[in-house]
Amino acid sequence: MFVVKNAWKSVTRNKGRNILVIIIVTIIAIAATIGLSIRQAATTARNTGLENTTVTAQISLDREKLISESRNQSNSGESDTSD
Repeated sequence: MFVVKNAWKSVTRNKGRNILVIIIVTIIAIAATIGLSIRQAATTARNTGLENTTVTAQISLDREKLISESRNQSNSGESDTSD
């Protein structure tokens, strides 16, 4: 009982300090809650965005055109060296 009485006297004696500690703890708790909710919302938005993303274009190589262009270049190179 002695410990409880001394604890209560300490609380009532230093009201300003205790109110300041309560305010600081409250601010930290609110900031942590907001931070966690932002993190969860970002993760949810990322996952939703990735699920809704579809491939709308495809990049491919036209090998026939590449071969014909290289043949044309090699033929034009041969004609330049024979002149």
